[in-house]
Amino acid sequence: MSVFNFTNNKAFAALKEDGTVAAWGDSGSGGDGVPEGLSGVKTIYSNEYAFAAVYGENDEVAAWGRSGYGGSGVPDDLSGVKTISSTMGAFAAVYGENDEVAAWGNNGYGGTDVPDGLSGVTAIFSNQYAFAALKQDGTVTAWGSGSGVPEGLSGVTAIYSTSGAFA
Repeated sequence: MSVFNFTNNKAFAALKEDGTVAAWGDSGSGGDGVPEGLSGVKTIYSNEYAFAAVYGENDEVAAWGRSGYGGSGVPDDLSGVKTISSTMGAFAAVYGENDEVAAWGNNGYGGTDVPDGLSGVTAIFSNQYAFAALKQDGTVTAWGSGSGVPEGLSGVTAIYSTSGAFA
């Protein structure tokens, strides 16, 4: 029997073999409130006070926990999700045929200010307050508190992060 456990600051979630989720702990941090009928879950992600799960045939996203931290506000029609990354208070997902990015949660943590037209993303990296997207062409785009990318940066193959910076 395989059960995978995920934690945030005050709650736990477990992905069960049958693709359903159990959660416990602080109710305001996702310890309860798993969306009713959530099944076919493939993976769960967490931040400080919320959870997000990729589920179903279309790789859609459900979220629960503190709404100001991404526990609600998943963009409509978000499907084809390939991966999710999180800061302390937000989530960002790579999705769709063009590897676009959507984010939700607290804007101070990169939740809503994804640069327009961001696509061709191979991976998203995070620190406590910001996201950095590595694009197929080797360029980097960052957003959130304290984010910034040196002008002319290209040819990047990997990004590393500390609690407050990227390299």
